[in-house]
Amino acid sequence: MDGVERLPYHLDEIAAQPNAENLYLRRREGRRQNPEEFSICATTASGGARWKDLAKHFRGRELIIVLTTTPKARRRARQAASALHKTAASIRIVTLPGLSGEKGDRDVSDWLNADKARASGTSLTFV
Repeated sequence: MDGVERLPYHLDEIAAQPNAENLYLRRREGRRQNPEEFSICATTASGGARWKDLAKHFRGRELIIVLTTTPKARRRARQAASALHKTAASIRIVTLPGLSGEKGDRDVSDWLNADKARASGTSLTFV
């Protein structure tokens, strides 16, 4: 894909919500329970894109990076934050409470699927 510009997943929705209070960055696309169902503006680096190549799309945005429970995901979250820190207005990395790290209980989609009611009003841990 030489010469093809990489774009963030759901770029049209990000552009349509320029005043969204927060923009959530996630590790994977297309999970069974998506934050969008809760009116949360969310994206990821898709198609092999690197966050530093996508930075211009997040200029001035308040970014929240949602961690999964794996060490690799934590490393990638920090890499994303590092790549976007000069462009974004702010970046917070959050850990969702109650994830065990076991298969099916590792990421935001698993967390939302387990208890849809907790998505509103949950206290998040900022790393």
